[in-house]
Amino acid sequence: MLLIYFSRKISGMPRGNRSRNRSRPSRFWYLLPIFLGVVGAVIGYFFLKDRDREFAEKLLKIGLVMIVVYFVLTILLAAFAYIFISSVMGPV
Repeated sequence: MLLIYFSRKISGMPRGNRSRNRSRPSRFWYLLPIFLGVVGAVIGYFFLKDRDREFAEKLLKIGLVMIVVYFVLTILLAAFAYIFISSVMGPV
C-alpha cells in the first residue's frame, strides 16, 4: 500500500481514474534500478508495464547493467584493498 502511494507521488498520478492520465512516467523511476539493482528494476517494471511498456523495459535493462557495474566495482575494491593491506603488512 505504501509503495503504491509513493509510486503515485513520484509519477504525479492523481488518485482518481488512472485510465485518463496516460502521461510519461517521471524520471525519478530511474533511481529505483540504480540504487536497488534488479530488484528495483523489477518493482519499477511491474508498476509501469501497463502505462509505458518501453520505459518499463528500459528500467529492466538499467537493472541488468547495474549488476555488471556493481560486480566490476566490487572486484576493483577488493583488488585495491588487497594491494593496500599487502603494502602495509608486507608480503605474506
